[in-house]
Amino acid sequence: MPLPPPVIPPQQTRSWLLDAEIIIQLHAWEGWDALIEIADALACAPSLTAVVVFDHPQALDGVRELIERTDGRMLVGMSHVETAEDVLAAAEAGAGFVLASQLRPQAWKQARDLDLLYIPGVFSRAEVALAREAGLTTQFLFPADILGPDHLRELRQAHPEVHFLPGVDFEIASLPAYRAAGAAAMVVELAVLSDPNWRQADVITYVRELLKAWRSPLTPGLSSSPSPDGFGR
Repeated sequence: MPLPPPVIPPQQTRSWLLDAEIIIQLHAWEGWDALIEIADALACAPSLTAVVVFDHPQALDGVRELIERTDGRMLVGMSHVETAEDVLAAAEAGAGFVLASQLRPQAWKQARDLDLLYIPGVFSRAEVALAREAGLTTQFLFPADILGPDHLRELRQAHPEVHFLPGVDFEIASLPAYRAAGAAAMVVELAVLSDPNWRQADVITYVRELLKAWRSPLTPGLSSSPSPDGFGR
């Protein structure tokens, strides 16, 4: 039996993502209690766009849990979606979009058949051009932190029609440089969860700091190149 179309059509989903500013990436292995607390914290922050990494058997249930916990107000996608079977499973779980590590034709075809927004991972100019030739103008720049905002700027200059979503490991202070370089929004891991004693208030504060940094102007003279340790200065 064919799946019903997603609640939000791809065009509207794309618009939502481009307005999201910060897209929070989560892992289902955090556990159910943690996901519920995180969902409540994101709703409070507020940050109502998230993506669950497809790296755990409970990832699909994690998507359902986030959607249910927020009464459908959160747009939830899945990342690391690499095969046609992965796309189908993500759609069945209610994912509103999928991120891949790279363009995979069969997965892209399945997403298109399901009317599900497919966002391929890119890094090089060649990968950007290949995805663009396939008609995919929203692309996941990953791992963006290796070459920093300057690399993003070069890609944007070569392909100004492409909307880039850089991901996923960033210092908060680097976000203005990515925005100035042309990022449409950022896909960001919740670094605060690395502390085993994290609290819900920590998540709220961290997300608000991300949003504040994203909206801040780039300080004149601040380098947008990665520092020797790989993080933006």
